[in-house]
Amino acid sequence: MFFARVTENANAANTFDTPLLPVAFLGGSKVTAEHAWRLLPTLRATVEGVSPATPALVAGVVVDFEVAGYTVCSAVTNANGVATCHLLGVVLGPDTYTARFVGNDRFLPSNDTAEFFP
Repeated sequence: MFFARVTENANAANTFDTPLLPVAFLGGSKVTAEHAWRLLPTLRATVEGVSPATPALVAGVVVDFEVAGYTVCSAVTNANGVATCHLLGVVLGPDTYTARFVGNDRFLPSNDTAEFFP
């Protein structure tokens, strides 16, 4: 355990040691969205933790998939950090979708945009 030496009111007579509490640092995250077909599209994104010390795929977090600013589905990442959402129908209009991870107590939020194939 580590301690910090504290001196109150610059008076050496009031000096004591106090334990330092562990601090949790948030790591960055990176979402990578894959291209999808317009007809019966499968939206897919991978969430990675971005940290020089421990880069890793992030399992068990929710990814929201948005088309034209609306959330069309949400999926939880698997052990490989991949979230997948299958849509029924055809996506008309927008040429892109966004995969968004809102962050949690370990990783900062991030998002990525991918195109629909014609």
